[in-house]
Amino acid sequence: MDLKRILAARVIGAEIGIRNARVAKLQDRWDRLHRIILERAADPAMADIPGGTTGLILKDFKGKDANEPIYRVDVGLCQEMRFTEKQAAQELGQWSEGADESKSDEVQRFDGTMEELLILYRRVTQRGSPAPRPSDLSQVTP
Repeated sequence: MDLKRILAARVIGAEIGIRNARVAKLQDRWDRLHRIILERAADPAMADIPGGTTGLILKDFKGKDANEPIYRVDVGLCQEMRFTEKQAAQELGQWSEGADESKSDEVQRFDGTMEELLILYRRVTQRGSPAPRPSDLSQVTP
């Protein structure tokens, strides 16, 4: 009987260690992706581009000679961050598929414009600013 308990404890310990290692790698990956956003946001060349200071805007080029700059949201980076966040939440047992968002007072859809969203983002990311409450989302004005 003691042998079973000892083996079970070792198996559980190994599983937790492996899970912790996976979560640590996910955290490292998320930190690196977030660093890309922060570095882009600090780039003076993006300061005058709408949304450029968010760090989520990507500069690309189009045209015959690829000399016309265009700016777009880096959907791939955002998607990778969401996938990483989801995987970490799943590893930690904090994720449930098909959860009813309407029952949570923590979740509220934002139906404003992109400009209003950027204003809200700036408010949230300013140092010392408290996190917005769901009721704050309806009070965003440009």
